[in-house]
Amino acid sequence: MKGNYFHPHRITDGDSSLLMDSNKYAAVVYFLEQIEKLAPEAVSDLVLLHDTYSEADHWFRNNRIGSQEWPSEWSIVSQAETNHYSTYLKLKRSIEVWINKFKLKSKDDFYHKVALTALSFYYDDCKESNRIKRLAEYKVLAKRHKVSLEVLRNSERFSKEWPYNELLSLSRSVFFEDESDDIELNKSIGRTDGYRDNFFEYEYPFIFTPSSFSFLDEEEGSAGTFEWMSTFYSILNKKGNYDSNDKSHLTYFGTAWDPRKESWENFESKIDVLFKQYKELYRERSEAFLAERGYVKERTKRNLEHFKWLVHYQVQGWSLRKISDHYSEITGEVISEDTIFHGIKKTADLVLLEFIQKRTR
Repeated sequence: MKGNYFHPHRITDGDSSLLMDSNKYAAVVYFLEQIEKLAPEAVSDLVLLHDTYSEADHWFRNNRIGSQEWPSEWSIVSQAETNHYSTYLKLKRSIEVWINKFKLKSKDDFYHKVALTALSFYYDDCKESNRIKRLAEYKVLAKRHKVSLEVLRNSERFSKEWPYNELLSLSRSVFFEDESDDIELNKSIGRTDGYRDNFFEYEYPFIFTPSSFSFLDEEEGSAGTFEWMSTFYSILNKKGNYDSNDKSHLTYFGTAWDPRKESWENFESKIDVLFKQYKELYRERSEAFLAERGYVKERTKRNLEHFKWLVHYQVQGWSLRKISDHYSEITGEVISEDTIFHGIKKTADLVLLEFIQKRTR
């Protein structure tokens, strides 16, 4: 997992299984994929709640017409008591039992939301009306591409939701969206007339257009020194006399190679130096911009085996000794219990999981 920047107060969306941190999103999805692969019992147990969810859904559709109090929303289900959303109480307790059994407690009940979202998707997929609809769509698709239904069924895209063979998926029940973060970044620079998504593509694009002054060694460089074209058009825009159809505005004085005065080898060597300088300055400016606004850099996660160890330890209840013996035998190298402990503890934090430290390892 790459060490990207994130804002510590904008990681999850409080009401759903949506993540605003791309690094956390990649880590959580991979962790859930390992649960599906290594601990299928966790998925099987959640499938058993299908009828419980069905009861809640039928009650909602018969009694809460026009409301937004869906049984797929943990923020609603979590409020269930004997005198408040009582029909959701069984579903609430069932999700909590599942969470406790597989040790998936997390900040803001994140994995409660993942489980309920996965269950709701599975329930919808298993509805007879949806099965008939999907099968009809698959037949049309197979005919269009001149392949058999069996070919489609065996494809990764359709296999998990194939009619009458649906699979509940935890990893496909987590989502990434950084719109809220883009809004906050736009606010931070004083933009009040709407916001731009893909913030850095608009505000800090990579534009290497050095001016002729960039060659002055004694001049202290900044990223702007190498973005003369961007600065040039910015000045024109502020003056209000920029016309994109007027080609006269496309003339500016920048670094150029004059074959009459200089060899290509000499010019190329200078450009290479400037480009290297610009890359470093560009990086420093972008990182400083985020750091000033409270962002921090996540540590790079290189060893993906730690996710598997965490599933064994926390979800399946393996001891550190058992994990050590198992993977030492597989790899042919001794993996110490301390190595495993430190690896899974950091990984638990990365995937927003409350780490369970057992009395005996």
